[in-house]
Parts: sequence; C-alpha cells; structure tokens
Amino acid sequence: MKYLVALLLGLPVMLNAQAPDRYLFAGVNANTYKGDMGDFNQWNAGFHAGIQFNKKKKLNGAIQLTFGSVSDQQNVEENTQISQPAGPNNYFKSTFFAINYEVHYNIIKTSKWLLYISQGAGFIRYTPKDESGKKLEDQPGTRAEQESYRSSSLMLPSSIGGAYFLKNEVGIGIQTTFYNPLTDYLDNISELGDSGNDNILNLKFSIYLPLALANEN
Repeated sequence: MKYLVALLLGLPVMLNAQAPDRYLFAGVNANTYKGDMGDFNQWNAGFHAGIQFNKKKKLNGAIQLTFGSVSDQQNVEENTQISQPAGPNNYFKSTFFAINYEVHYNIIKTSKWLLYISQGAGFIRYTPKDESGKKLEDQPGTRAEQESYRSSSLMLPSSIGGAYFLKNEVGIGIQTTFYNPLTDYLDNISELGDSGNDNILNLKFSIYLPLALANEN
C-alpha cells in the first residue's frame, strides 16, 4: 500500500518535470524488403538522423532522413514470368534516401519512458541495380515492352517506437516502421510480377540528445 501511495504522490512530479522541447537523434538501421522477389528475406544496414519534437504530452512531430538499401535474389527456375519476351531481373539491390515528417501519438510519456505510435508522409528516392552495379532502370529488357518508371515515390510510413531516457536526458530508442511506398519498382519489377506495391520494413536504433529545455513556469 505504501508503494502505491508513493507512486500516486510522485506521479504529478514525474508528469510535470521539465523535459527538452526537442531532441536530435541519430543512429543505425536495418532494412528488409517485400515484393516480387522476396518476403522480408534479407537485411541491409543504413543510418539515419532527425529532430524529435517533445513539447506536447500526447501529440508530437518528428522529421527524419534515412539512408539505406534493400536487396534480394531468386533462382531463374523460380521466376514464373521467364517465358515472356522480356525477362525480369532475378537480382536487385536498391540504395535509397528517404525524408519524412511523422506525427507521434504518445501512449506512455514520463521523464524516463516514451512509447508511441506514429503516422507520417514523405518522399523516397531509390536506385535498383543488378549484380554488376548497373542501373536496372536503364535496362528495358528486364521489363515489359514500353514499360518505364521514375526512381522516386511518395510514401506513408507507419511506426511504433519507444525510448528510455537517462538522468542527463540522453535517450536510447528503437523504432519499427513500414515505409508503405506508393511504388512497385523498388526491385525494378512491376508488370512482369504480381505482388502489388513493394514495401520496406525498417528497424532503427537511435541515440537522443537534447537540443533545448522547456521554459520554466
């Protein structure tokens, strides 16, 4: 009982404690792809950085930049479309750059813990290449006749994440995101495939550094 009383007495202090209005965060990430050539089979590394806004209790925004790559391959025998006049590539590696803004809804927010879900909108630019490092976009024989595409797209990233903050307000965080790009060309394959839009699953590990302190009341 005494622990419950202590928790209730300490909760207002914990909720009203000063916290930085903004954090700079950066770290490494891992990326995997789902599309005509794979189903989250292979992971590739990347890095990211951004600014996390922290002034509100429930709704806050974040801006972030992400660099990374996704790749996959399949045996020629597994490619059911190989009998068509154009033969789709059986390997790709796409490096990508993404920028997005997202709105966080904080499920838990205390001086030490943060747990949130978020929805965002952004832009992704990608460059699928073959085993020799040559752009697949420049190889029309890997797609249906007259089929072409732009190597950029809008995306609607959906995330869940959390962070733990030390007494010096430095934080350690993790975030999982489905990028939901509005394109079927991350792997260079669309009309000769049947998967619908491709997707990227992104797993971020971040360090948070405070940029500014909240004003005292």
